[in-house]
Amino acid sequence: MIQVAIAADLHLADRSNSVKEQVWQWALAECRRRNVGLFVGAGDLTGVGTAASAQKIMTSLQSNNIPFMLTPGNAELRTPADKAATLKLMQTEVLNDTVVLFDSSCGRLSDAASQLLAEVAAGEKRNLLAVTHCPAEAWEPHDQEMLQRAMACGAIAKLVYGHKHFDRQSEKFDAIRGLDPDKAIGGAPALAIYRRENGVWEREDVICPAADMAAWQEDLRREFFAGIGICGMKTPVEYLNYAAANKIAAFELRYNPELFDVPEFLPALEAWRNAGGKYLSMHLTDLKFENGQFTGGEKLDDAVARALRYHCNGVTMHVPRGFQDELADPEIYALAVKTFVRHLKPLWENGIQIGIENLHTVQSERENKRYKFGCTVPECLNFISALRAAAPAAARIGLHMDIGHARNNAPFCHQDMLSEWYAAAGSEIVAMHIHQVSRSPENGLKNHTGFTSLYGAMISLAGLGMAWKCGQIGRVPMFLELRTPAPECYETLRRSLNLD
Repeated sequence: MIQVAIAADLHLADRSNSVKEQVWQWALAECRRRNVGLFVGAGDLTGVGTAASAQKIMTSLQSNNIPFMLTPGNAELRTPADKAATLKLMQTEVLNDTVVLFDSSCGRLSDAASQLLAEVAAGEKRNLLAVTHCPAEAWEPHDQEMLQRAMACGAIAKLVYGHKHFDRQSEKFDAIRGLDPDKAIGGAPALAIYRRENGVWEREDVICPAADMAAWQEDLRREFFAGIGICGMKTPVEYLNYAAANKIAAFELRYNPELFDVPEFLPALEAWRNAGGKYLSMHLTDLKFENGQFTGGEKLDDAVARALRYHCNGVTMHVPRGFQDELADPEIYALAVKTFVRHLKPLWENGIQIGIENLHTVQSERENKRYKFGCTVPECLNFISALRAAAPAAARIGLHMDIGHARNNAPFCHQDMLSEWYAAAGSEIVAMHIHQVSRSPENGLKNHTGFTSLYGAMISLAGLGMAWKCGQIGRVPMFLELRTPAPECYETLRRSLNLD
């Protein structure tokens, strides 16, 4: 019997302490435990193809004492200055008596891979397991035809590919969801084990237990779910009533005087507290840099006053609304810090925690390559440090991380992926917004949509769960910030975690 372990789409970055490292080390240990005869990397083992991350992959594989073969993915091409070095570092044999690899890192077969496919179809080797990164439907028509010939003559038994981040199995074509705990769709990160016995290839998916949130011990699942709160958004009274009825401990208001100055609001807030509400947050308004000054101070002052009046435990506020090149000016940066301190001072004087929220890029910025400030980890953490330096030591200021913003954040989301945010920010995170990012052909990417499972199409919560479980992220409130119905999503997460 021959055993081949196939992994794809780890997206390992240069940072060394992310939970992806845990998944990667688990995968290698599982290969040793199962005595697999060959490990195959099906592309995108690195996040952006830096030589440093490629070297990490190679060093760990070489010390694993298991034969390995690798084929690149599109992520290995993302750093032009390192591309040649990365591809050379990760170069291995592409054909043996068991497996053949086809380079489809550019979306189609490379010239060398196309030639190799023709040679395999005309050669004597039979019943090979073919592995590539991009699915065959993306290949050139003549390569698709050659693949069919290779399968028809028995040279290739099955084609296994990654890239799509989901699982699919058929007689001739298999997709694997891969190892990325932030992107694996439909389940926790998994290693695909293929066995050839009596000429037949069979597959077993082996799930990373630390990332399998639904299989955690019940006390851990309950503790994680107890940290999930909801945001009032446009219906604070309705959602406060729902939070009270379901004993949801954390609730966030979004500043809107019209919704607060109704007779039902204060009684609903009191009823939520009486039902066990413990942490009330308010999402404040923005300070925006325009025409040489920061505007929005009057609204912000009213929001701060209301946070005091409603006895909030914490607040959420975006970083300064300006562009990276504007905030790179030391005078403008200093003005931003001074303005924030002036308006937020009443909060820390009353013991209210301040969470500074990261932003995300939009299509127009990507086209013009001019990005707003606060879309990267260093910008956010450095601004928080500057606020702390200007505030009294007792002031509680940290990062309110929005995972949807961090995910829908090209080009920065390739290098600073969710697991890298968790690793870099760690104890700096004082609260979170959690929501899914949806994709549609008409509208592109859209934030603030609900989760339909723990392991969704754009954001898998496995990475968040792992970071929470191992203590990289503290037990902070995690607010469902949704434009879709929050109760529906809340119940979905409850069921997904196997809680009644």
